[in-house]
This record gives sequence, C-alpha cells and structure tokens, in this order.
Amino acid sequence: AVHYKGGTRVTMVCGFRALADYRVKEENVREISRLLSAKPYEAAQAVEHLKEDADRCREKLILMQTRYLEQKQAGLPTDARDVILFEEELDKHVARRFVDEAMGRYEGLCGLFLGNDAQGYQFILGSRTVDVKAFLQAFYQTLPGKGGGKNPMVQGTVAASEEAVRKVIREIL
Repeated sequence: AVHYKGGTRVTMVCGFRALADYRVKEENVREISRLLSAKPYEAAQAVEHLKEDADRCREKLILMQTRYLEQKQAGLPTDARDVILFEEELDKHVARRFVDEAMGRYEGLCGLFLGNDAQGYQFILGSRTVDVKAFLQAFYQTLPGKGGGKNPMVQGTVAASEEAVRKVIREIL
C-alpha cells in the first residue's frame, strides 16, 4: 500500500503470479538464512544482530581513525602555517572534524585529501585567514575537478596526482 493523492493505492497479485512472488521471497529468505547460518524464521533477528555488529565496528573504526589523525597532527610542526594531508580512505565526518580542529590550530590553509592518484581525490579545505572560496577558483583553473562551499570551508573533488595538487597549492599560496 502506498499513500497517493490523499488516499491509499493498493497493489495485489493473484493466482500464479502470487505463487511466483511467494516462491521468490521464500527462496530469498532461505538464501539469507543460509548466509547467516540461521533458521529461516530467525532470519530477521540474525540480520538485526548483523546490523548491530556492523554499527559497533563502524564506531570503532571512526574512533581509530580519529586517534590516527590526532597522532598525525601531534607529529606536525607547531609552527607550520599550512597543513595538507593525503590519506587513502577515511570517514568523511572524521576528515571534516580534523580540518575543523586544524583550522583552530594553524594560521593558513588546512586540508585533507582522500583518495589516490589513479582515481583522484575528494577533499575538504578550510582556513580562518585564507579566502578558501577564491583559493578554490584558482585551484580549478589549473586542475580538473568540481566543488564549492563558502568561507571558511570548501569541499570538492580533483582528478590529479598528489604531486600535482601539492604543486598547485604551493603556487597559489
């Protein structure tokens, strides 16, 4: 049943189509049960446990990534003006939090590029003193990509190598 124009639209299958629909669903439940090593009537409960485990793993991963970036930041020179890190993969919320914290600690441009040279990078850039919106316009005049935002933080993608990105950042700054 789907709500439609103030009413409810009901879709039904009858006869052989209903039997075929039931068989497909029964086959799916059996396969899910097999994959989860659960009895068919316990499949929903097994999926719930799997989801809870996945949520716990995600929380642990975010905590570990946060600690990893805190250690990286602790190893950076305290007198640095600009801080730009490149990482293969991190949770986007962890990356944003890192840039937020770095903006409070460093005077210049703070950024985190996530990805690799072959597939390009997603990034977050921020600064309390640099006009990052204008910086982004200059950045995209040289490198292919897209993005946007407003001061003090922008984000986007770029299809270039780490070396090329670092070179353009140095030239602009």
